[in-house]
Amino acid sequence: MKRASEPTPGHWRRLILRASGAAGLMAALTACLPTFEIAIPEPTGSFPVGITQEILLDRVSPLRAITLDIWYPAGSTTGYSKAPYVEKALGDIQSKIYGIPSFLNSEVPSFSHQGAPPAPGRHPVVIFNHGYASFSKQNFSNFQELASHGYVVISLAHPGESLAAKDATGSLVPLDMQSETYLTVQRIQKDMGAYVKQLAPILERQRQASTPEAYTLASGDLARDPQYAALQPQLRRWLRDTREVIGAIQGSHREGAFEWTAPGNITVMGHSLGGAVAMHLATEPPEGVRGIINLDGPWFHDDSEPIAPIRVPSLNLLSTHNMVENQDLAMRGTLHSLYRGGSAGAHIIEVKGASHLNFTDLNFLPVLKFASMLGPVDSELMITTQNQAIMEFLKRTTQGGAVFETPLIPESPALTQHVISGTERHD
Repeated sequence: MKRASEPTPGHWRRLILRASGAAGLMAALTACLPTFEIAIPEPTGSFPVGITQEILLDRVSPLRAITLDIWYPAGSTTGYSKAPYVEKALGDIQSKIYGIPSFLNSEVPSFSHQGAPPAPGRHPVVIFNHGYASFSKQNFSNFQELASHGYVVISLAHPGESLAAKDATGSLVPLDMQSETYLTVQRIQKDMGAYVKQLAPILERQRQASTPEAYTLASGDLARDPQYAALQPQLRRWLRDTREVIGAIQGSHREGAFEWTAPGNITVMGHSLGGAVAMHLATEPPEGVRGIINLDGPWFHDDSEPIAPIRVPSLNLLSTHNMVENQDLAMRGTLHSLYRGGSAGAHIIEVKGASHLNFTDLNFLPVLKFASMLGPVDSELMITTQNQAIMEFLKRTTQGGAVFETPLIPESPALTQHVISGTERHD
């Protein structure tokens, strides 16, 4: 069994939750971390993959440091060791916070080589934000696949809000389990049944909204939901952190890995809360952002203001199977009205049988299906579909071409693809 990453206390199991308790969920997930039942596939691109880490200081709040894990096309990997999917330092934080035995934290080597020299030139960039209370390497398998095809992937860790990050001195900063957001999530989890009965009808109203006004009202109700209300300050911080990274890419005095990046060729990607970050950033996209990729993230918006249109092309990969306490919390159908009538266009791919965590590297642990943490989708089909859709979308948006003339990947009984191009919808 081979494994990459992603424990996650309380981790937005379709709109944040999906288990009986954060500590119990974390224990179950971390126990599985060192070994995967399905081997993460070797990257298919022509480049070997390098990996490194940098710390970016916030220009507004210099004491706030953003940790950047970076995957990139390497020129050579000879003599450079393979980085583990989950390093010991992260495992030690898990053990300290959740009481997980340290012997479970074995380091399984990835296909990414620590500190290998980069391939010459400047490469298109993918900036990634993880889900609530998760960590920057949660989609390691996607990142090394993208790097093998010539992309630089920069994944953010946010101090105190990621499972593990670093401060300006390089010291580890664990998840702040005394923050108001974390404590709010914990309180809500104690009565999950009552909570999801309130949440599911709001998502259904998003699915059924036939006018912009109806969708705005439903999205406003979602923004006032106790968990989403608690998460909005965090959403704003992550938006600012993402803009800081884009500003560093665009800067005139670029250093380190930023020297390898193409400032006019940026895609912002995220899972869950990170997907919401990508969508909100796309309403006022910084220069150089050509598209966004949303992995099962929700749209929540204050309905006192009209929803600003998303201004760059979008790929959305969404869950269809996310039953919690007999309530449907899947993202299927909840974003159509967000994109319909806009000018940028969107691809929406709904993967039959996929649950929220199938869009992370926990997909490689199909044993979690028995704990209802994964959907019944075939795990190998899931990673193939995800990588193919992402690669084709990036090819069309970063290399030029017709973005919405055809679906991104071949039609399949396992998928429902929607292409929304401007004001015209093709299903």
